[in-house]
Amino acid sequence: MLWTEIIVREFLEGIVGGIRNNIRTKSVTKYGPVRNSGQTENSLFWRYDGKTAEVGSTKGWITVLEDGRPPGKFPPPDAMKQYVDDKLSHQGISPDSLAYLIGKSISEKGSLIYQQGGNSGILSEYINEEYIKENLTDKLKERFVEVAIETLFK
Repeated sequence: MLWTEIIVREFLEGIVGGIRNNIRTKSVTKYGPVRNSGQTENSLFWRYDGKTAEVGSTKGWITVLEDGRPPGKFPPPDAMKQYVDDKLSHQGISPDSLAYLIGKSISEKGSLIYQQGGNSGILSEYINEEYIKENLTDKLKERFVEVAIETLFK
């Protein structure tokens, strides 16, 4: 494997690993980390074919973790029930009723992340110019200089 491929692969692994860690541990609301079932963190992937690098998720709504969900449609009921079961104490109210009430609030006001203005950092801590420069561009440049010096002064 070429040194460039090693650096790119380490960079991509760092992005996916960092976002997964943020999903598991970063508290972006008073209810703690956004992780519920683990499906979202497991949906993250990276690909590199030697020319093109890609980081993605099989979940089309991954950006909701960063920006929140705006008001509008009612969130998926199964996701709301899972959230209530995983995150909330529902003493005195049925889990289904609590899931409905939270979903109704989200459909009217947006999610808490949205209400807080988005920018949770879940994704943007790893997908930004500074991170790319420090963890990819600078490393490629440093290694290129090392290889050039080794080649020129053999």
